[in-house]
Amino acid sequence: MPSATRRAPRRPSRGGGPRPSHPLSARPSHPLSARPGRLLSARPGSPRGARPTIAAVVLCACCAVTPALSAAATVKPIKRSYTVTVRKGALAHGNTVMARVKVLNPEMKVSGWWSRRTVARVVRKGVNNGYQMPYASEGYRCTPTVKAKQTRFTCRLRGADVPTMVTLTYAVRYRG
Repeated sequence: MPSATRRAPRRPSRGGGPRPSHPLSARPSHPLSARPGRLLSARPGSPRGARPTIAAVVLCACCAVTPALSAAATVKPIKRSYTVTVRKGALAHGNTVMARVKVLNPEMKVSGWWSRRTVARVVRKGVNNGYQMPYASEGYRCTPTVKAKQTRFTCRLRGADVPTMVTLTYAVRYRG
């Protein structure tokens, strides 16, 4: 009978990955003899990664382009004026109020926030009820400033999901 040489069963490595079978198959020590495709320093002895990698070049390019794109992407503020009709007898003279709207970072998907209809609802709620105290309407928070007989309202609406901010201002003189 031929003698059979039996090997001991191979144990799995503790590091999780395969171990090199021969000590010379380990990673080469000279930086120029490294695997192809890897960018290393041209001089032996200099720190690894002294030469910029492709990722670093792309990152620098993106950082330079981003401010230019964001400056180009900013939209001019929108300014509108609306004449709103209010209840007769609420004002000292007439029944119309001039409301001014300023929109920062306008997005068309929320353009209803500064529409004539929405602005008229906010103004009418304050004027028709004779408010001279803070109130809320249509998502706007309105704060008054009372000086003598004139009351100025500044109403603000700030978007939660969008960077849009709307400021609505109007001034009234109530019937005494």
